[in-house]
Amino acid sequence: RNPADVAVALVAGLLARLRGRSEFAVSYEDPALAELTDGLHGWFAASVPVRIRVPFEATLEALVAGVATDLGEARRHLTFSADLPLRQPKLRALPHAGGRSLPIAIVLAGEPDRVTAREGSEVTFVVGTNGSRGRLLYDAARLSPETAAGLAERLARLIRGVRTARERPLGEQPIISDAERRTLLTDWNATDPPIDRSRTIDQLVHERARLDPERTALVCRGRALSY
Repeated sequence: RNPADVAVALVAGLLARLRGRSEFAVSYEDPALAELTDGLHGWFAASVPVRIRVPFEATLEALVAGVATDLGEARRHLTFSADLPLRQPKLRALPHAGGRSLPIAIVLAGEPDRVTAREGSEVTFVVGTNGSRGRLLYDAARLSPETAAGLAERLARLIRGVRTARERPLGEQPIISDAERRTLLTDWNATDPPIDRSRTIDQLVHERARLDPERTALVCRGRALSY
């Protein structure tokens, strides 16, 4: 396997989990595309949209194979005329038409430290061509440092998860901490109102009748009874 493809596949897996969608588009760049368009950015697109498919039931091997196939399509076609979306009516409605950027950019680079956040994208995932290093860059006007740090931590947790259990499906890999899970499942669901246990039920009913006598108390077989 290409280590860079593995890294991109893990990023794609995280995005799929966070979005709750198994298919989405990202902006993509790699060294071959950068070399081809060097000095020609006004003529040819420096990044291309890639539609990535990420089945939640996929294991790591299947995930990497699928994402590598999607990236292979982009690598075969490389770039296109920068004004193509404007000249083709069917393409004008696409999110990246007319120079518009997709929210997520994935950049493969030989020197990740030299890559800057891509203008117009909320988040730029930078992956080294050897797959051993990466960076997460973000638009500070659209994302808070805490949100960006949370993304990085979730990606790190997903990486640790697949290292521990490679055969576990993507949809079952952990991406949140135990504390976050407790907040989501327990704390935020603790919506039951407090009950005054020092009073009897009939006292509570009498109190409700005094405060809101016309409010519906019971419904049975299409008939309603107010307090």
